[in-house]
Amino acid sequence: MKTPARHRNITVKRLLSDAYQFVRAQSFISKRFGRYFLPSRKYAEIDITYKCNLKCLNCNRSCTQAPSNVEIPVADIEAFITESVENKITWKRI
Repeated sequence: MKTPARHRNITVKRLLSDAYQFVRAQSFISKRFGRYFLPSRKYAEIDITYKCNLKCLNCNRSCTQAPSNVEIPVADIEAFITESVENKITWKRI
């Protein structure tokens, strides 16, 4: 009988890190110690769609985000790019 394949990204260290981040991001903890995740001024992330089956090997999306029929209009992406250029914002990565 073939043994099931283990997911290679699951480690004790990763599980502990994820648990810590989950607890640290809770509102009652954030109110006491400040926000854990701060907005980035160097990186921009644009999620064009949430139509996803969460099957990619290195998936980093939470199950609460996907799947859904929500999509960002192309006009909003164009506006973001135009605004970035007009304000001379240089992103390290989009």
